[in-house]
Amino acid sequence: MSQATPPDAEGMLRIQQFAETALDELARRAEKDGMDPLQLHLAICIATMGYLANKFGKDKAASLIEQLVEVVRNRPTN
Repeated sequence: MSQATPPDAEGMLRIQQFAETALDELARRAEKDGMDPLQLHLAICIATMGYLANKFGKDKAASLIEQLVEVVRNRPTN
């Protein structure tokens, strides 16, 4: 995956939409089973950080997480 050509804007949008749909479904099922959706999403984030560090190295994972922090901080509020 790290050698793959990055997707174009349309491809990235499809990936983002797929991820949102998958997370919505996971949260729906977890809530149905009595799990706290916030705790589930935190667990997914923690697992994702571990995956990124194992797959791409801790420096690359940290860089990606730092970029995400900036996106979240600069996102307009509703």
